[in-house]
Amino acid sequence: MLIPIIVDNLHWVLIIVDVHQRSLLFYDSFGGGVTGVLDTVRRWLRDEVVHRQGQEVEVGWGIES
Repeated sequence: MLIPIIVDNLHWVLIIVDVHQRSLLFYDSFGGGVTGVLDTVRRWLRDEVVHRQGQEVEVGWGIES
């Protein structure tokens, strides 16, 4: 799954959710670490698991940049 995100209306970052590898791949052309964006995607992913499975589970996925 590809998630393009605009940061501060200045530039785009891309997060790739790799379900099979249980990882998030983070691409930022400015080379910054926009941790707020990653936190939001992790929270969304956790909420999706709860919504689809009906129970809270630990979502311990790796992050690569």
